[in-house]
Amino acid sequence: MTFPRFGAFLSGLTCAALQAATIVGTIRDPSGAVIPNVTVELRADTSGKQTLLRADTSGGFRAPGLPAGPYHIKIDHPGFQTYTEDAVLEDNQTNAFEFHLEIAKVEQKLSVASKGVAGANSDPNYKALRSAQIAETFAVDNLTLHRDAGSFTLRSGTIGFGPAVLGKVTLAVFIGEGEFALKPAHWTETQQLKRFLNRDSIAESFRQLVLSFTDDTYEEVRRAAKSAPAEPRAAQALQDFRRQARLRPEVPRSMLEALLTESSIANVEAETLAGLYNPARPGFFSAYITGRQHSHLRFHLKPGGALPQLPAPEEVAVVNLDPQTEQEGIWYLCHTIDEIAKHTASPHEEKRVVSPQKYRIETSIARNDHLTAVADFRFRAVSNGDRLVSFDLLPSLRVTRVTLDGQIEAASSRRTAEPTAASTSSCPSRWRRDASTAWSSNIAATRWSTNPAVETSVSARGQVGTPA
Repeated sequence: MTFPRFGAFLSGLTCAALQAATIVGTIRDPSGAVIPNVTVELRADTSGKQTLLRADTSGGFRAPGLPAGPYHIKIDHPGFQTYTEDAVLEDNQTNAFEFHLEIAKVEQKLSVASKGVAGANSDPNYKALRSAQIAETFAVDNLTLHRDAGSFTLRSGTIGFGPAVLGKVTLAVFIGEGEFALKPAHWTETQQLKRFLNRDSIAESFRQLVLSFTDDTYEEVRRAAKSAPAEPRAAQALQDFRRQARLRPEVPRSMLEALLTESSIANVEAETLAGLYNPARPGFFSAYITGRQHSHLRFHLKPGGALPQLPAPEEVAVVNLDPQTEQEGIWYLCHTIDEIAKHTASPHEEKRVVSPQKYRIETSIARNDHLTAVADFRFRAVSNGDRLVSFDLLPSLRVTRVTLDGQIEAASSRRTAEPTAASTSSCPSRWRRDASTAWSSNIAATRWSTNPAVETSVSARGQVGTPA
């Protein structure tokens, strides 16, 4: 396909002895917006010599002093169809071009019905977290874990821990007899509890507990417990928890179930990985409680926000996810005891990892009437050190390209979004190189830690609609 050329051949040289050509160009997408940092390949037909040019952040490039004659022009950029054109560069002329790239076609047919299937990830630490099993077991006797306004008393039983990932144990399963208690840190939360439970505090006996954490829970338990044989029921309890935590019902039975299980469903392992990759983050603690009265209780202590699905900065929450029962709901959502005591709690606390700069979405309808989309999200980090960013994407969209400060880190057009590693030389000096890249349908973990001075762009693409 040949696109029209813009501009004339301007005579910029008067010296007849100098026989050379200059090429200038601009690269745009179908909407007319410029595409930055594109590599343009020029191959001289006469000599076969190859010249690589790179467009700047404005989508433009310029190369003077080229031998005049016929050239083959090729542009291959992630997310777009390969563009080729044959052109002749005239002697002593500035040859101007404007290239329009087409959105790449989606080769795979993605079914919305498969939305429960997560994309493959190449990061070994993420894989290790998702597949971890119980590695060591301890017997506990009247051990109490205090977490802000909540406390967990493990009266008798065993607690099994998963293996360390990046030197940190982050998973535990308790089987036995225990009690969860919480006394609200603020009078408004006391009133909230009374609406749900008709009492001003929580006291729930439990027989099973699954813990996810990046704080010092493992070290605290190990100091007070004794080694014990493995508990056979722990493996099944862990399996049941993972199945329930990753479940996305086709039709949510309540508003709360929709909030917690649809596109913004929590990715427990991704949240853990974010903490492991940024040790400067304060540790979090989450407990999934199988109580004797309420079998689907959740307690969260997360400095980054207990319920990221809500525009709320509170760090402590208790949720009863029990659809179609009168006591289902968010029982407790409050700032920490320390913040309230120091009068530093505020609804304006900054909990974001990134600050959006620009968002663009393009859709196209193929000849088979399938609707495909490409979404580009450009953002800056709010603070230093984070390597994992969560996204709410449609189930059929996959992250395909990550660009760091104009440098493409990795790109993929495969449905599983398995990235190819970027070269070390392309790493901006303001980023710290570390580990590998991990992507799924709703997370992107970069090889470099974030810096507010660096702008990052993430592209996602996929099929979002099919003929009726």
